[in-house]
Amino acid sequence: MYSPADISNLIYKVRSELGLCATLKPKIVETYYDREANSLFIIAADRPDKSAVLGPGGWVLSLIRKKLGVTAVGVRSKLDLEAKKQRIKLAAEQLRRLSQDVDGHLRKIIDSRLLPMLKNELNYPARTFFERKPLKKHALIIALSGGVDSTTALVLAWKAGLNPIAITMSPGTWLIPAETRRIINTVVSRLGVHHEYIDSTKAYEEMFRDALKGKIHPCGRCHTITATRLIEIAKNRKIPLIGFGDLLPTGTYSSYIVEENLVRFNIPASLSLSKIDTILTARQFGHPGASFVYGCPLIREVHRRYPQFCYASLHRVLRETRAGILEPGQALKYVKNIMQLSGKKADGQGWS
Repeated sequence: MYSPADISNLIYKVRSELGLCATLKPKIVETYYDREANSLFIIAADRPDKSAVLGPGGWVLSLIRKKLGVTAVGVRSKLDLEAKKQRIKLAAEQLRRLSQDVDGHLRKIIDSRLLPMLKNELNYPARTFFERKPLKKHALIIALSGGVDSTTALVLAWKAGLNPIAITMSPGTWLIPAETRRIINTVVSRLGVHHEYIDSTKAYEEMFRDALKGKIHPCGRCHTITATRLIEIAKNRKIPLIGFGDLLPTGTYSSYIVEENLVRFNIPASLSLSKIDTILTARQFGHPGASFVYGCPLIREVHRRYPQFCYASLHRVLRETRAGILEPGQALKYVKNIMQLSGKKADGQGWS
């Protein structure tokens, strides 16, 4: 629908209209239009070509989206795609290694579902997600927080026929506010998957106290508590896989054995997905998409009370940007949100 030449000319025109540098037309290698999602994916030759497409703060890309009338538009460089493929291959190598140390049942799931899922993603961006008929028994538990990343993990597990159970830790509105609960209910209803809210107030009490007293940044401890509880549930129900929506632990770190015949599999990370990937996927199943408001109500309150903890959150945003998960414009929205949440204390006082 939109040829590389068309997009290159449009970018050049938009940059000229905005008074931005338009010395050269960016080299666009390929374009992919998804009619169902009404989204456009642009592959630029190199980093400078990608930067020309994005513009300051994603300004150019935003105007291109409006001019073309598409719901979403994303851009990656050809080199980005080569890095993605290498990460997927590393993730596949890791799965093959650990499959030698698990029982036959789990090995069969790895060989027939997980490895084909990764192989299928090597066709990206000309791909649809891997699909198989559902297994009779539940093969995977997904930690569903209600964000686009964990929602995508659930969607991909469902498509792959892993017959997933979605588990949401529910220690109150500090972590799962009413709007997030509504989103979760919509998504699991659309998918028709088994979902449970686990009353976990006691498990998180100490973390809440320490966080609200300024003793800790809560995210690491929260993740540990959630993972520990999921492992317990999986062992009790004899389910061989637990999954999370993590995007950062790609390649070798995307899967590992946590207990005998129990494997942690970070689906979005194993496929080296970006934030735009998870946004578009989650939207197809009733999720409104990313608001670029950082974290849960608890971490936002911690940022407000103790601005020094904003640094750890900002570091997370920078890591995801460096990894190519976030585009600079997306990262900037998170950075602005984190800074604003710290209120007047972010004006220099408390930011030594």
